[in-house]
Amino acid sequence: MFAAPTVWTVMVALLGVHLAGMGAFLTLPVLAPLIARELDLPPSLVGLHTGLVYAGALVSGPFTGLLLRRHGGIRVCQGALVLIGCGIALAVLGHPLALAASALLAGLGHGPVTPSGSHLLAGRVPPRQRSLIFSLKQCGVPAGSMLTAALAPAVGVAFGWRAGALTMAALALLAALALQPLRAALDADRDPTAAGGPAPPGATRWAASAWCGGTAGCGR
Repeated sequence: MFAAPTVWTVMVALLGVHLAGMGAFLTLPVLAPLIARELDLPPSLVGLHTGLVYAGALVSGPFTGLLLRRHGGIRVCQGALVLIGCGIALAVLGHPLALAASALLAGLGHGPVTPSGSHLLAGRVPPRQRSLIFSLKQCGVPAGSMLTAALAPAVGVAFGWRAGALTMAALALLAALALQPLRAALDADRDPTAAGGPAPPGATRWAASAWCGGTAGCGR
């Protein structure tokens, strides 16, 4: 048996997942002026990038329930961050098709992030702390936006936009690696033989709670 991490440890880990995962949406948009200048592309295509990221998330999101049952919440978060990192890195090829594929792949990775975090927290958070824990976990979204908006352009201006993109890709991959010590304890309930069916209660009941900051009545 593995000692179960405290709910605060889980929350901090998920905060990091959100923080690194926001690079899927913002890395290329904040680097768009540099990319557009080099590749002679209209900056207005930034909107298309955002749409493709959300399209990828819409594709992967419905499969999250099955993935959680088979692999557990930590492994799904790790896989999501790896896809996000690889997606961002794909953009450095510098071809318009690579930029589009980058957005889709990063979006596929981002789709499971929020329900996976909700699954990991749902059965571990005491009711009296639910609003606080879910709200703090979700702070990773604005914090990740701030980090990406500050770091990627700074690296891009100093070393080129490809370096900025690779920096954010590396951040996602390092976050995935950092989750590994939690895997044995938090994914002990996984069932590798699980087939399709309804999503696990933790992934569905608290998904709305994760988005709205875990307010007391949210997700009930």
